[in-house]
Amino acid sequence: MAKQSGKGLGSTKTPGGYADVPHGIAADRRLSATDCRVIMALLFHACDRTECECSDEQLAKYAQVHERTITRSLDSLEGFGLIRRRQAHANSKRQTGRVIALLWRVDPKLIPKPPRRPNRSDRVWASQNSEEGQPEQGQLADTSVRQLADTSVRQLADTSVRRNSRRRKEKKEREEVPPSSSPKKGTDNDDPNGFLIPDGEGIESQILPSIEAARLCFGDAVAEELRADAKRLGAPKEPNGRGGMNGRWDLYPNAIYQTKHVGRYTGNPLRYAVGVANDFAINGVPTEAKTARAKIEARVREEAEFEAQVLADDEAARKAAEAAEAKAEAKEAEAKAKAAEDRCRIENATAPEIIQHFKDLGWLLIVSETDDGVKIYTQAIHSGIPKFPPIYGERLTAIRLEVIAFLRAQKEESLARLQAARSAVPPSVDAPAQLNPRSARAVAEGMKATLVEPTAEQRAEFAEKKRVALAAIKTAAKVRHPANPLLTHTGDPNG
Repeated sequence: MAKQSGKGLGSTKTPGGYADVPHGIAADRRLSATDCRVIMALLFHACDRTECECSDEQLAKYAQVHERTITRSLDSLEGFGLIRRRQAHANSKRQTGRVIALLWRVDPKLIPKPPRRPNRSDRVWASQNSEEGQPEQGQLADTSVRQLADTSVRQLADTSVRRNSRRRKEKKEREEVPPSSSPKKGTDNDDPNGFLIPDGEGIESQILPSIEAARLCFGDAVAEELRADAKRLGAPKEPNGRGGMNGRWDLYPNAIYQTKHVGRYTGNPLRYAVGVANDFAINGVPTEAKTARAKIEARVREEAEFEAQVLADDEAARKAAEAAEAKAEAKEAEAKAKAAEDRCRIENATAPEIIQHFKDLGWLLIVSETDDGVKIYTQAIHSGIPKFPPIYGERLTAIRLEVIAFLRAQKEESLARLQAARSAVPPSVDAPAQLNPRSARAVAEGMKATLVEPTAEQRAEFAEKKRVALAAIKTAAKVRHPANPLLTHTGDPNG
């Protein structure tokens, strides 16, 4: 590959692009992103010349910054020795009042030196004979220095005029050449200062170096986006004319990078992208570009992994929700089936099964015979509030007669057992030792087991027997203890 040091991505008639700035200037840590933009604006207005006459307003419009920022940036650039401002000639086409010289494009030998500060010994007095070209009386001796500076400026202007005339002549010769015989890139007839192909082979070929530089710096995704956007905007109107991005296709990739990929590269994109194509062509891909691309690829990979993880989490959450919904539906169906089974079992149950079921639930069936008829109540064992379970309401009403007959049979059986227990009690209660103290408890337990409310006669008889039993217990408690006559069976020493 031919050495391309100092070449730019713009042609001889297209304003210079980012790559026209030497990489050493772009990599200068003293320059900010605004300074680089101002340098690009100066290159745009200077084209291929070594100086330009542009106002702060024009520079601000191109660099997209404020005019005061342009003034401060020009002061900084002049302090760094990159530009020099001077007063414009009287016959200048643009009456801006100043000329900005781009010092990195000027031969160092032609750069005028600033006038030295005169000493007291440099003064010329009236007694000295002044020759032609010497200062007059009372003037400083640096007149020749200023004259030398003006001569150097004129030499620079003459050089620019000759160079512009030569390039206008070359352009006229190229326009006369047929398109079929136009020079190709890589031949001896290649334009030494440009990269745009004059026969109009397409915008993709014209910005190919910038696309490849973007691919090396920022990855394949950014390069493909640049290629697609370039095709969408179309090629310039003329091979070396203005069109699309004002003919500045060499600026286009970096502009796209600024507007669409801010934050994708941690460094300064303007400073890093200036002159990257020429630098890569000469020195190869630097380590910083490889590191930047590795960071971008790692970030893209992390974003892809994060998106995959989010999708996996969403899928897992959806499956968990579906499983929970299916489980709830199964549980509801099971509850409905069990309720239907219980209802069917209750509807087909007999009176003993219903009564036993009430016992299992902790309820008592009470039969109350009043003047209005026989009624059945369910009463909770732990409370005295009569309740009637609604699930059994219709069924108990339908089989009321069956339940009443069953409860009456249990009542007759309990009365028979009570008569048998009464006959088992001895007729005399004079001998307390013959009294069975568990008889009353047995009778109470028997009455409780019947689950039937006792009648008034039964309650009176039970109260009489309880009174007799308590009197017998009190009488037996007054008998002296055989081992200790002072104590009674109750343990009371005063008994």
